[in-house]
Amino acid sequence: MATYTRLGSFLLADELTADPIGHVRRGVSIVGSAFDHHWLVRTFSEELLQGGLASKLGEASKVLPLLGGSKAFGQGYRIESAAPPHVACDYVPGRTLAQMIEKAKVEQIPLGVDHALSILQGIAQGIIHLHTKGLTHGLLTPHSVWVSFEGATEILDAPYAQAIRQVLPKSPVTKGSLESYLRDSSGNALQQDFFSMGAILYELLTFEKLPVMAEPAFATSKATLKAAQEDTPVPPEILSLMKRLMGVGDPFLDVQAFSTEMDHVLYDGDYSPTTFNMAFFMHTLFREENDRDGASVKAEQADNFAAYSSEADSIHASRPYSEVSEAEAAQTTRVSKKGLYGGIAVAVVAVGVLGFFALKPKGESEEVIKMRTELAQLQAAQAEKEQALAGASQANQAKLDALKKQQSEVTSAKDQALLEQQIKEEERKKQELEQKKADLKKQQEEARAKASQIAQASQQAAPKATPTTAPAPKVEPPKPEPARVEPPKQTPPPAPAPEPPKPTPAVAQTQNTPTIVQETAATVANRAQPSFPMRAKQMRFEVDKPHSVKVKVFVDAQGRPQKVTVISGVDGAWGFNEAAHDAASRSTYTPATRDGKPVAGYTIVEYMFGASGRH
Repeated sequence: MATYTRLGSFLLADELTADPIGHVRRGVSIVGSAFDHHWLVRTFSEELLQGGLASKLGEASKVLPLLGGSKAFGQGYRIESAAPPHVACDYVPGRTLAQMIEKAKVEQIPLGVDHALSILQGIAQGIIHLHTKGLTHGLLTPHSVWVSFEGATEILDAPYAQAIRQVLPKSPVTKGSLESYLRDSSGNALQQDFFSMGAILYELLTFEKLPVMAEPAFATSKATLKAAQEDTPVPPEILSLMKRLMGVGDPFLDVQAFSTEMDHVLYDGDYSPTTFNMAFFMHTLFREENDRDGASVKAEQADNFAAYSSEADSIHASRPYSEVSEAEAAQTTRVSKKGLYGGIAVAVVAVGVLGFFALKPKGESEEVIKMRTELAQLQAAQAEKEQALAGASQANQAKLDALKKQQSEVTSAKDQALLEQQIKEEERKKQELEQKKADLKKQQEEARAKASQIAQASQQAAPKATPTTAPAPKVEPPKPEPARVEPPKQTPPPAPAPEPPKPTPAVAQTQNTPTIVQETAATVANRAQPSFPMRAKQMRFEVDKPHSVKVKVFVDAQGRPQKVTVISGVDGAWGFNEAAHDAASRSTYTPATRDGKPVAGYTIVEYMFGASGRH
């Protein structure tokens, strides 16, 4: 059994991030000795608490009804004033935007403009929602934003951001670390939120924080797409959006003007941000963390919490029924598809994403491929919904059992009546869940029927391709068919004779041919030459001997080098390995192919250094 730390109603498990605000941990709530729900639990730094944050958090509860369950924010918030104060919402597998930017920078994995716009789109939805409700954020930073492994973006701190903003003047260390995202906007809360979005967009494109002392006009004019590993200027429409957000030139005066410009950039420009692409990026970037979190979540769901149950019961009993039943019952039974079984759902989506591209049948028509794509997305959504319903049913049954147990223990007629009402409500929800399960089962049967139709369409399409694919084997260098006929040299005439009356073997041969996956490795298209390291020259380190450095270069489907790893080189701080790494990064490549289509892949490049300093 894992070890947990008690914090109010929650048992704290793994720490997911530490930042200037405090910590975000994965938390667990229990019913009796059994697992109940997973949470993201935000705790706060000592400086913020000493600045008076605890007394301000009570105001945050008034914000919750106005958030309206929007997907732009976390779900199921619970604000607990127990020392130390903390805020929790439904657990979503993912990481903060600050973590995403830092890891992409360290791992040298490019963050494209479409990814940056996908993140900005999610943030913008939240900010627009807040201002249409008469609310403001006031402290938007990459630590505020949570990016799920499924590619969705949420503003986690929306309920309590204003509380932190109010105590920021008494928290100089925290304020200093967030200075890049804050500007004196003369009390205009909307302009502050716009500026923060502009600063975040700047960082997403450049992998650099907006300089605190520099004027936004000057900083943005020097911005290049370093995050995408391109030292080219920011596209004009993106640059214009970023400048206007920062109040340069023609600032946005209201939410409507900003929303109109966002729509123009997102839908009329050259970039198509999608959650699908963000999910693929996040799974690539956080593959190890995702696997580790998924294993921990699964273990926690099966854990026995008997050692903590008595403490949980005492906390539960210390509050009036109105607080326990109304708040916790609603939270317990609302098991979001991003919550209880989030790790499993992410795995389903990941398999769907990777499996479709890696294993889709070859030689199919565009129509059949489109049908397969839609079916894969539908089945992934159904699997996710199935896991969410299973989790909701488990939580519902656990809540029913807990309520019935309480009913058997209380003696007050008032409490008995209240519990009876709650039990009836839970039983009604149970019936609704069963109906949803039945509806989902019918939808899954329809999806299976559709899969059969696609399989039939694929088989019917195969013979149609026979006339065009039949001559292909004659052109291919391997020529497997003549190779079998070569030993009996006297039998070439009979070979064509049986083929006309029996077209089936010919069709079988043409059907077998596409199943052979044709792959080529990435190659160097334009090789940048390394220079002999100056340090080795100055120290005259074996200048009369050749030195070899081999690097492994990961190349994306566009032929761009993504990551360079030295696999064998020259020991010591002579600079050979660094020179080879730099040359490989500056080279251009032809991407690997799979059945004629460009895909990501590796290539090995060797650099030789001699006395002349040339390769």
